[in-house]
Amino acid sequence: MHCLLKKGEGGAQRARGACPLGEGGAQRGTCQLMCPETERLRREEQGQLSIFEIDNSSTTSGTRRYCTSASLAVKEYVRSGAGQDVPRPQDLRPPPTLKNTIQYLIRDVSSRADSPWHLVYDFVDNRIRAIRQDITYQQLAGVEILYIYALASRFYLYSCYRLSSVSMEKFDPKLNRDQLQQCLLKLVKMDAVIVPTLDLEIPLEEFESYFLLANLGSTEAVMHTLELPKETRFTDTFDTFTT
Repeated sequence: MHCLLKKGEGGAQRARGACPLGEGGAQRGTCQLMCPETERLRREEQGQLSIFEIDNSSTTSGTRRYCTSASLAVKEYVRSGAGQDVPRPQDLRPPPTLKNTIQYLIRDVSSRADSPWHLVYDFVDNRIRAIRQDITYQQLAGVEILYIYALASRFYLYSCYRLSSVSMEKFDPKLNRDQLQQCLLKLVKMDAVIVPTLDLEIPLEEFESYFLLANLGSTEAVMHTLELPKETRFTDTFDTFTT
């Protein structure tokens, strides 16, 4: 599964001039951990840890109390609702932390073979949603955010294949497709604004082709593709994925 992190994409992706900061006065996250400490301690105390967050080396044998650590706990997605408090800066993760988090999810969690993969999917999907929620709260944009949406898109695409034979009770392909569509849409819209001024290592032609294939029959998707620069539409990468 770590193959979703392609060669050259594990290091810094920020290009000169990129500014992945919140806009319009949005809050700026200050949390440097994958999971804010207050949430980690609360979920540990309340026994609300995922099996992928449990630190077996620090869990006391013979007790029902499970422990985690800053290197295992990942911020949980909680649906926004009326009356909820505005997140504090210390509960929001800045772009570098969000990038490190999705790399950890793809590289370390998605490759685990000690649990059924539909359980792996449920965990990673939830934590990717939390990453996207942090992005939305902070109104983030920039190369690191493009990179996050790219990895998320690959994860949902891979899941279509990996869980294609799993029952609907364990995996809902429609919900997975919805998440894929949302990530691809965010990516191509951000692509149009950011890419012309930056030299990127992310193969954006790959994701433009995914977007077109995922929306066959959509006039909007076709028009978007026709408006792409010729150097994008006539690359070997774009041709490979669309022919």
